[in-house]
Amino acid sequence: MTSQEALRFIEEIGGNVQTEDTGEIVKISLAGTAITDSGLQSITNTLQLDQLGILYLAGTQITGAGLGYLARTKLEVLFLAGCTQLKENEFQSIATLRRIKRLFLAGCTQLTGNVLQYVKHLQDLEVLCLDGMDVRDQHLAGIGVLGKLKSLSMSNTQVTYEVFFHLETLKSLTVLGLNNTQKSNLNVSTLLEKMEKLAVLSLIGMETPPETIAKLKQTFPNLEIIT
Repeated sequence: MTSQEALRFIEEIGGNVQTEDTGEIVKISLAGTAITDSGLQSITNTLQLDQLGILYLAGTQITGAGLGYLARTKLEVLFLAGCTQLKENEFQSIATLRRIKRLFLAGCTQLTGNVLQYVKHLQDLEVLCLDGMDVRDQHLAGIGVLGKLKSLSMSNTQVTYEVFFHLETLKSLTVLGLNNTQKSNLNVSTLLEKMEKLAVLSLIGMETPPETIAKLKQTFPNLEIIT
């Protein structure tokens, strides 16, 4: 496969490529296409992807094997939402993508919070979306190693307010999404006191009593609470 054939292949399956004025490829969108691991391998082996920073693979049949072909890129943003063929016993290759700053795993139904053991190697990670995955409080143990993490979404997971015991170690966290998660009887105000930079907390679907929300807003006037 030549470079022109690879570009034509991407176009034929409904994808698109964005380049700089220099001709260097900086973004590829393959979201919702019929791309396979072998197809991704052909693309990465053929095209010059040294400057590829953004890759959309959401809603595709890519597996962990396909992720392994991305190791030589400089990816900073990776969309894998809805990639239902990703399995956690093949997901360790994510740890090789050390430049990743934004990682979206929402709806990856065969992944659980166990994959965080690999995600923790991504020391530059700033945004992480785990919505709809089987994520529980204990999976977040040691998450504090992601010192640059600013936004974390775990909506529609199995975490409870007890997860704050782990999240308080995330010193850069400013946005936290816990929509439709499990309730607990913990004093949230006490837990939030250690999360000094938190600016947005989303609790949609949590049926949090109005008096509790009012107290939180009074205690943390600079915190935007979405219910």
